[in-house]
Amino acid sequence: MDSRSHLSDKLEKWVSRIPGLRTYQEREHRRETDKRVREQLSQRLRVVLEQVQSLEKQLADSALLDPLPRLDRLCSALQRLSDTILYAAYGYGGVFDLEKIREEQLGRLYEFDLYLMDDAQAMEEEARELASAAPGEEKFREKLEELENRCQILRQRFERRRDFMTRPE
Repeated sequence: MDSRSHLSDKLEKWVSRIPGLRTYQEREHRRETDKRVREQLSQRLRVVLEQVQSLEKQLADSALLDPLPRLDRLCSALQRLSDTILYAAYGYGGVFDLEKIREEQLGRLYEFDLYLMDDAQAMEEEARELASAAPGEEKFREKLEELENRCQILRQRFERRRDFMTRPE
């Protein structure tokens, strides 16, 4: 056993003997994990936003102006959703935070996050399909509607997540 792992074992034993310290460290780890999940989700939405903005620019450059108002509204919705998710309250607070989530609720919270990630991944694919469809064709309208609906679903799911986090015990 090298000296680093020996020292690590000693520190772990020492930390386990301090009442509440391990629980505090676990909470801080969960808090950081929640932050990373939200950052990743927000980043994925920004990728979708960039894809839609690029499509908007291509259409404007080609003087295909009909779909631009809907695309602009979609961009605004994506931007708001990305910001809402990025700057949302942490899922598990530190010792002195007012809003706390009980241990049993964490599994449900992470389940919400998995659904949100699935939605964001589906939105990325839908944005690619939208960009490959010809404006004016039915496929373009269908893909745009799918993307708008998915954005709405993701927003509602995130609101349910927030409500779940803030409901009284």
